[in-house]
Amino acid sequence: MSEETIPLEREPILEYLDDAIVTWRNCRDDEDLEQHERDKAVYYVDAFQAMRESFFGECLPAKASPTSVCDALYSLLYRDDSGLEVWRQAWRTAVSHTLREISDVVKNKLTERA
Repeated sequence: MSEETIPLEREPILEYLDDAIVTWRNCRDDEDLEQHERDKAVYYVDAFQAMRESFFGECLPAKASPTSVCDALYSLLYRDDSGLEVWRQAWRTAVSHTLREISDVVKNKLTERA
């Protein structure tokens, strides 16, 4: 007697895990929720990240919010006398990092299709 299996596809599982991680991160960071709810969210983020890492070999990276990026750039500008050059260097670094991430995603997609 053969055991029937359900075919699993990568993208729907990855999408589900990523949505769950983002949802629980939002709960964890929501200051309007009671503390015990925020504490519980930390465990759910960890659990879904562990599943994602087990299945796909990597965790969902934390995204920097526009506010945190602006705050970081602002502090760099006013902490250093050469503020404009510091800002330019930070911008180049951010763009370079983003382009590397996009390149990695494209390479992974092409590898999956091959």
